[in-house]
Amino acid sequence: MSEVVADRIPEDALSEKAVAFLDRIGAILLHVIVIAAPWEIFQRIPMAGVTLVKLAGAMLIAVAAARVVVTRSWAIPRTGLEFPIAAFAVICALCTWHSLDRGASWEQLRIYLTYAALFYAAVLTVRDIRTVESLILALTLSSAVVSAVALLCSAGLLTPSLSYVTEHVSRRVLPGARHEAPLRIVATSDDFNQGVFIPLMAFALSLFTFGWRRMGVLRRIGLYALLALLLGAMLVAVSRSSVAIAICLLVVYVTGHFRSRLRLWPVIAAIVLVAALGGALGHRYLTAFVTRTSSISSHDPSVEGRRYGYSVAWHALPQYWLAGAGLNTSDVILSRAEHPEILRGQTLHSVPFKILLETGVFGLAAYLGLIAAFAAILWRRAICASSGAEQRLGAAFLAWLFACFLVTCVQPLTVVSMFPVMVGLALGPLAHARAGSALCDAVSRGPRTDAWLATLAVGVIVAPNAIQYQMDAPRVAQFVDYLEEGAGHERRAEWSAAEEAYRSAATVAEPQSDGNQSTWRRSIDAAPYFANAATAFGLDYVYRRMALGQTEPQPRAACEFALGRAIMAQGRLAEAVEHLDGALNYAPEYAYAWFTKGECLWALGEFKSAVDAYAKAAAVKSAGGKGAYAARLNAMALRIEEIGQQNPPSPEALLEAARLWRIQGAWDKALALYQTVAASSPSEADARFHLGVDAEIRGRADQAIAEYETALRLLPNHYESALRLQRLRSSQAKHE
Repeated sequence: MSEVVADRIPEDALSEKAVAFLDRIGAILLHVIVIAAPWEIFQRIPMAGVTLVKLAGAMLIAVAAARVVVTRSWAIPRTGLEFPIAAFAVICALCTWHSLDRGASWEQLRIYLTYAALFYAAVLTVRDIRTVESLILALTLSSAVVSAVALLCSAGLLTPSLSYVTEHVSRRVLPGARHEAPLRIVATSDDFNQGVFIPLMAFALSLFTFGWRRMGVLRRIGLYALLALLLGAMLVAVSRSSVAIAICLLVVYVTGHFRSRLRLWPVIAAIVLVAALGGALGHRYLTAFVTRTSSISSHDPSVEGRRYGYSVAWHALPQYWLAGAGLNTSDVILSRAEHPEILRGQTLHSVPFKILLETGVFGLAAYLGLIAAFAAILWRRAICASSGAEQRLGAAFLAWLFACFLVTCVQPLTVVSMFPVMVGLALGPLAHARAGSALCDAVSRGPRTDAWLATLAVGVIVAPNAIQYQMDAPRVAQFVDYLEEGAGHERRAEWSAAEEAYRSAATVAEPQSDGNQSTWRRSIDAAPYFANAATAFGLDYVYRRMALGQTEPQPRAACEFALGRAIMAQGRLAEAVEHLDGALNYAPEYAYAWFTKGECLWALGEFKSAVDAYAKAAAVKSAGGKGAYAARLNAMALRIEEIGQQNPPSPEALLEAARLWRIQGAWDKALALYQTVAASSPSEADARFHLGVDAEIRGRADQAIAEYETALRLLPNHYESALRLQRLRSSQAKHE
């Protein structure tokens, strides 16, 4: 059978110009993808809700399709991966039909099909080695800039997008305070795994693409500086797997230097750069890295969560090992764990294990076969290629595949759009050379111009986003500082100082403007990257100290609630209700705010409104509310059950159960217990008082007065009855 020809020479000059134009656009789009990818959260296009990588990927697929139409070449370029890709796709599709969550499986299958289209679009676009090297250089430079930002964040000069204390401390640790406690830091991602994965990719590719090339002294120093920056990003992220893989790649690189008899000074320069980097980071990061590595065998919550996830998946494997549970259903299986709190929201941290669980043994075999086929192609290219440039690229992509496979064995990186793009870069020139395309060399011009145009396009989006984040970060830091100050005053019962701190926090959180709108600023939670800055400055830690009753309250609702609580503690109940209403205005499903409002209203004597507030709090909890208040209600229910098991329960126990029913919003159940106590123990003044409360709620003032008088006869110093009796008589006198 004759070889499939992937391209045809256009029949006229017009179609030739169209193909050249499409090839140029495709190359620019590929540069946009590799330059934008390291910037993660900052590459999102404002008002569009889509990232540059996704937009450029969709456009690249469209451009590749247009090229196929123009050239009238409908055959898919031969890459050598057609059979493994088809086998894996068929198995994934079959697993979708019997999936535990068919919707999630179809969505994952759609993503995989999109990645297949993106892979072949990259293959059609990348036609020569020069373009591949340009794309690798662009990825390396962009990742190095991100790595430099991460190092500046670790020094406290900029705010990271995510930070996490690597050891338990009983205080908030701010970015840059690496001498107080070791922090994991990434600069442009909201996930540590994603944040170090692309720098690791760039490290592997650039180390072998350019490291084994003969170059001048200044260029080699520049290359090693870039590699040191990339390694620095992995170190400040305290990523055990990434650093270990990078060290393995460095060992291979040094060995290759000796075998190729290149000069030894570059290796010495690399060691000096790494040593300088370690000195710049300080011993705290090196200690943190060693400590976190040794925590694999300790009681680290993250490690325990991963182990428990592996255990749950392993016990489910006998049921799903053959046909699988369906794509993207491993989280469904983990959600059925006996102790889901141990997982801490983690997914299964191993892509091969995840594929085995979701697609069965045949899916895992197809997945490993795909990787093995790709590795075989790269190995032949690295060993048997005629040119040194092609050998270096083969070795570089082989190193990239090695790094990716090892990382995905211990991380859940299943949906990464860079995978198909990078595989397309590796196989594009080979596919076109195999097809014998006459246009193979015609599109090799201009990669440097393409890179500059792509850099400009990415910079227009990324730079304003990143600058806006750094400008908003001090405001978020001030907001968190005030909240922490208020929480400290609350713990010391300094209510007036707590009120002042919370008022300051509320002022920072509110939108502000003058009459001309010249100094307008949005509310703090409306800032584009508020969640990232809040995480970096430890807002979750402060929320826990404040005991807000919710794990992630709305920021302005948290301010109003804390302010209302501080004012309530000073006895200004009516003012406290106003602030609690403000909290509920921002977060209507805030159960703890409803409960606290009920407490204020009850103390004010507005019993009907208080009962309604209690009932609303309980309704919000039963509708799926979480947090401290939900746990408090559960504890109340257990106590009521214990009282019910007493035979017979004492009047004091019944009054306690009635109070618990009341603050859970079940006034009818509480009233029944009060009536029982009043009938069985006529001397209980508290039961009579609450019968009077019920009469007030129902609008029966005379009956309420009689009950309060009875309570006072039974217990003359019953303050609540005396107060309500005075108010009711005063109200009747006014009406008369």
